[in-house]
Amino acid sequence: MVTIRDIAQATGVSATTVSNVIHGRNKRVSAETIQSINDAIKELVAFLQNWNMDGLFFTGIFKDKFFDSVAG
Repeated sequence: MVTIRDIAQATGVSATTVSNVIHGRNKRVSAETIQSINDAIKELVAFLQNWNMDGLFFTGIFKDKFFDSVAG
């Protein structure tokens, strides 16, 4: 399972920053950091889709609204 901490480590920011961006609380986060986090999430989604991992649960990471906007 991939966690917020994994995304944070991949992007070089704190888990709190990743969580804030995911939940739309990003007033104090630079546009560059937001883009970096979103890019890392998109890469993760693409990786998982390539492996055809049907039924994998993204517990605690993705809300439907956010996932749809990033994956689309």
